[in-house]
Amino acid sequence: MQCDGYSAYPSFAKRSDGRITLAACWAHARRKFFEARDSAPQHAGWLLLQIQHLYRIEKHLREIQAPPAERQATRASQSRMIMDRIHCALTRLKLSRRHLPQSAMGKAIDYTLALWPMLLVYLEDGRIEIDNN
Repeated sequence: MQCDGYSAYPSFAKRSDGRITLAACWAHARRKFFEARDSAPQHAGWLLLQIQHLYRIEKHLREIQAPPAERQATRASQSRMIMDRIHCALTRLKLSRRHLPQSAMGKAIDYTLALWPMLLVYLEDGRIEIDNN
């Protein structure tokens, strides 16, 4: 099930006895960084650019009507390294404490890191979309 960070979803998935896997929506994460652009233009801008690269890959996959296996392979060879870059940057920003937790950028960082395992799910399954929009 693809969803945002609403706290009810994990408990719902737990009750499913493993039949439901949660996949987070990159559009929700992206929106948080978009909201942080004015207060942290350099960091938010760089992260938005990385997310844009992920969406560009997905657009190409849709245009060529790639089957799930090809989508998964392309994501493994192209999107994975972008995701690794994003995660590394978020972790460094979090540890640097350059952004207060209640700032727009602090909230974007915390939101994305909290959902990180679920944001990775789309890389592993070519049937899953990058977002639920």
